[in-house]
Amino acid sequence: MAGYQTQQRKALLDYLYRHPGSAMTAQALAHALRADPRTQPKPGESTVYRQLQRLSREGVIKRYLLEGSRCYVYEMPGGTGPCGGHLHMRCTSCDKLIHLGEEPTSLVAREAGRAGFALDKEHTMLLGRCAACRKEEP
Repeated sequence: MAGYQTQQRKALLDYLYRHPGSAMTAQALAHALRADPRTQPKPGESTVYRQLQRLSREGVIKRYLLEGSRCYVYEMPGGTGPCGGHLHMRCTSCDKLIHLGEEPTSLVAREAGRAGFALDKEHTMLLGRCAACRKEEP
């Protein structure tokens, strides 16, 4: 991580590390930080926006454009290793991000290649509904 480590940045990173794979807007993240009893000090909303932009530029977190809007969601990749080598799925109901493993990613990339299409694995997002949200359907 590059840059000066302020207490607010550390608090934000601590929260993100405790919630890997959760995709949140900056506003939702600022609200969650205020509500989280473990987060100290509580970063202000403008600090959260500024730090998220910086962390995204540094490659520490992922930033995705929320479909149908001009809002970005931010996510701390789960697990270890780079996040760019596999595909992601995002639930359109709850914004949960799911990371596909190496084998399904390779299969999709291979099929796309057969059609003459080269996938950008880092930025390709499959949209749908997660099992939990489908379970809540009437």
